[in-house]
Amino acid sequence: MAAVTIQQLDPALLQLVKEDVTKIFEQEAVGWSTFKKNTKSQFVNGKGFRIPVYPTPPGGHTWFSENDSSFNDPNPYEFKDMYVWPTAYALAFEFTGRVIRNEKDDSSLMRWFGEQLSLYVETGIKEIEEQLPYDGRGIKAVINGDPGTGPTASGMVVAGTVQPSAQSGYTKGTKYLTKGARYDIVDPATGTPRVGMPVQVKTPGPAQVVLTGTTLDAGVADGDLITAVRGYNKAFRGLAYLINNGSGVFQLLSRADYPELRSPVTDLAQTTLGPAAISKTKANLMYRAGKDQGAKNLIAFLSFGQYEYLRRQGYNLRRFMDSDTVTGVAGSYTDGDTTFLPNTNCDEDRCYFLDLTDIERYVEMDFGLYDLDGQTIRMKLGTNGVGSDNYAGAIGICMNLGLTAPMKHALIKRAAISDTATQVGSYS
Repeated sequence: MAAVTIQQLDPALLQLVKEDVTKIFEQEAVGWSTFKKNTKSQFVNGKGFRIPVYPTPPGGHTWFSENDSSFNDPNPYEFKDMYVWPTAYALAFEFTGRVIRNEKDDSSLMRWFGEQLSLYVETGIKEIEEQLPYDGRGIKAVINGDPGTGPTASGMVVAGTVQPSAQSGYTKGTKYLTKGARYDIVDPATGTPRVGMPVQVKTPGPAQVVLTGTTLDAGVADGDLITAVRGYNKAFRGLAYLINNGSGVFQLLSRADYPELRSPVTDLAQTTLGPAAISKTKANLMYRAGKDQGAKNLIAFLSFGQYEYLRRQGYNLRRFMDSDTVTGVAGSYTDGDTTFLPNTNCDEDRCYFLDLTDIERYVEMDFGLYDLDGQTIRMKLGTNGVGSDNYAGAIGICMNLGLTAPMKHALIKRAAISDTATQVGSYS
């Protein structure tokens, strides 16, 4: 006797579906959440926020003997102004009317508009998190090696840098490039996009991607920057801008003219991060403050790989100390009252020492919906200008970060990563 099979019953069976949609990508924003919780927020308008500073003390000191004729000429002190202006970020979304209508029914895993919107909110906050350690140029990747001919319809393979560098943004490969998204390839010498931009990600990957475009451009070269379309130099000023010892412009003042605006920086030149480098860097902060309190209550913002490497040091000494039972790597690393905050998106070769009481968020619009017209989503006008069954909106933020006293913050850069875990390496 023939048995009844599933194929025969298939039309009568309800489809069983897992109740929740499972994310298979990293989307946490622990760093930005910590910054938002522990930093002050000030409103900033279109004219900017003015930060008065006192960079030059009085001069003209005189050491004299009894018969000297006069004191030395006085050199007056000087006050200056620094400025911070808001930057703007948006993530647009669009739904068809059918998607919105179907979300109202229990047949959809997504329950109405709020759950759909939450996907965009998570992605938007994650974009802010990714730019937090950078310098405001909006870097998503840096091209490693000359890819030869430019992007064509068939595609161009582009690798991203994953090595320690004097500049920020060179250790994340192509991890931040998303399938189907469009980007500009920017010449860092001129700050302008290459001919034929934007390009689109055909095949994503943590270390390399395949890009497609419509115009051949053989000028794409090693060291070119990949940014959001029209996004070069328009992101908010992250840690790499705020905390460095360069000679460029900082909040409208030149660090070359006012070296007091430079933060202490330890360049490890691809040697390993360890307690000695941390101790030296904190001593530099004490020098700048003129007292040991200059290295108190700091946040050490670093990658998971560097934090693991710190915990691993001393393992051989530690593992047999207590008994004949082997003890594994320590679960945490401490150094005085410094709080270590390992982060997914921090450059793999860097460790920032931050005094969060001195970092402020200058906010014109906090993260949320662009809804000054009172609408969360709007009907698109369509090609005829009379409406359509598509509905659009956007979320975003208008703000910037700023410092009052760069001397309260420090950086260790170009730490070795050859023996550390990395974000790109976690996909190998």
